[in-house]
Amino acid sequence: MTYADLLAKHQPRILDDEEKYQAALKTVSGLMRECGTTPGPELHAVLDLCALFITKYEDEHHPAIPSVEPHEIVGHLLQERGGDVAALAADLGMPVRSMSGILSGTLPITVEAAKSLGNCSSLPPSLFLGID
Repeated sequence: MTYADLLAKHQPRILDDEEKYQAALKTVSGLMRECGTTPGPELHAVLDLCALFITKYEDEHHPAIPSVEPHEIVGHLLQERGGDVAALAADLGMPVRSMSGILSGTLPITVEAAKSLGNCSSLPPSLFLGID
């Protein structure tokens, strides 16, 4: 297929709503299945054009969530609970010194501590382990 044929068939365009965005994602997915691992230059150009429109839409409507370190999440939890390090440490069954190390980022959060943090915050324990 020529570049003009591909453009006429798929009609890549600026995306201004979620419905068009989802349709563009499906189009790209279909094109990727169609071409396998080696798209010809014409198809590659259409894929690049679609990717530009998708990226522009995502940048405007689906901004990336900033990365947050697990110890920063614990710090936020501590603030929500009034800022008492000793009380949070006691609730989790750990020494204050360990909690201080976690809050400073110098000690890792153990699996047991992550489970306890999850129980006292209703957040998934994986969040405290840095697992997405």
